[in-house]
Amino acid sequence: MKKFKSIIAIGLFTIVSTAALAQQATLTAEEKATKQTENMAIELGLTPEQKETIYAINLGVIQKNEAIRADMGMSSELKRQSIQGNNDARREMVMNVLTPQQKPKYEQLEKNQGLRMKSMNNQVVKPEIKE
Repeated sequence: MKKFKSIIAIGLFTIVSTAALAQQATLTAEEKATKQTENMAIELGLTPEQKETIYAINLGVIQKNEAIRADMGMSSELKRQSIQGNNDARREMVMNVLTPQQKPKYEQLEKNQGLRMKSMNNQVVKPEIKE
């Protein structure tokens, strides 16, 4: 019976995870940029002018990265390098918009995001099966 419960739990986790990824994948570039900019505005206390500029930066990078991901003629490695270059450019552009007081907060946000992504990429679900 415990084996069955573990299998059910794994199945539910998979369904919920898949649904969350599917929902994120269905967001338009504009929706992704809005969400990203809103989070930054809250965390960094952006002014309306900063928010507008950062939205434009986020939207441009998201659109470029989506085009790269969709390009079937590019190798995986070239895609990875191109997206990394776009993200590095975004960082530089955003840093030029922020005040000296906001920059350390942004760096901490980036660090936390990097740790979250690394954790998600390294996370392996190992079901506990007791007999």
